[in-house]
Amino acid sequence: MSYLDKAARFEVAQALAPAGWCQFGASDLKIAAQAWSARAVQERRSAAVFATISAGLTSLPVSLGLLSALARIIVDELGHADLCRRMAVELGGTVEDDDLGSAERRLRPGGRAV
Repeated sequence: MSYLDKAARFEVAQALAPAGWCQFGASDLKIAAQAWSARAVQERRSAAVFATISAGLTSLPVSLGLLSALARIIVDELGHADLCRRMAVELGGTVEDDDLGSAERRLRPGGRAV
């Protein structure tokens, strides 16, 4: 476990300690961890989709304001993914890496789903 993982885990644990997670049963915590894990994957995929769209738009005559807005969306989605991952881990779950390249393949010009 890296220092950042330990620091993030400590930060989440500190924030959640007053919530009294011990009052919930193991099956409830497992369901919650799975939900947070699924959400983390969704947020990460959203970031990948917006990044792919942004990359495609850079070759078009679009405003810098639009590209800046897309960049902020990507950062927000990654922040959401990190928060969801930390919640899943705090609740005893894990978050699997997924194939983010599939989003790029689907959005490729002429884009056939692979």
